[in-house]
Amino acid sequence: MRKIARELLETEQNYVDSLQTVVKVFIIILFFLLKIFIKIFLEKKKVYLEPLSNAVIKNQPIISGEDIRSLFSIIEPISKVNAEFLGHLRTIVGDWGGQGDTLADLIPSFSKNLKIYTKYINNYDKTLSIYGQLLKTKPGFVSLIEVSFKKLFFT
Repeated sequence: MRKIARELLETEQNYVDSLQTVVKVFIIILFFLLKIFIKIFLEKKKVYLEPLSNAVIKNQPIISGEDIRSLFSIIEPISKVNAEFLGHLRTIVGDWGGQGDTLADLIPSFSKNLKIYTKYINNYDKTLSIYGQLLKTKPGFVSLIEVSFKKLFFT
C-alpha cells in the first residue's frame, strides 16, 4: 500500500507541476508578459517569433480575452485544488504508519473539491473547438505554443 501511495504522490506532483506550468507560461504570458517573452526569445527563433512580434508592433492581441478565458479559466482553480490535495498527500505519505490521516481519510474529504472537474469536462468540447480555430486562424498563437513547447522541453 505504501508503494501505491508513493506512486500516487509522484503522479500528483507531476500533474500539479504541469498545471502550474500552464498557468505560468500561457495565462501569465498571454495576459501580462508578452512583450518581455518576445524580447527573451527574439534572437533565438525568428520564424516562430515573427507573428508574435507583429502582434505587439501592431498592438493586436494574440488572442482575445474571451478566448483566453474559454481556454484557461478553469485551469487555475484546478491547479489550486490539486496543489492542496498534493500537500495533504505529502503529509500522509511522510507520516506513513503514524497517527495522522490516511489515504482513506483524504479522498472523501476532497471529493467536494474535485467537483471542479465537472465544469472542465462540460466545457471540454467547446475549449477544444476554440483551440483548433485559434491554431487555424492566429499565427501568433501558434508561435506562442511552439516557442513555449520548445522552451519547456528542449532547453
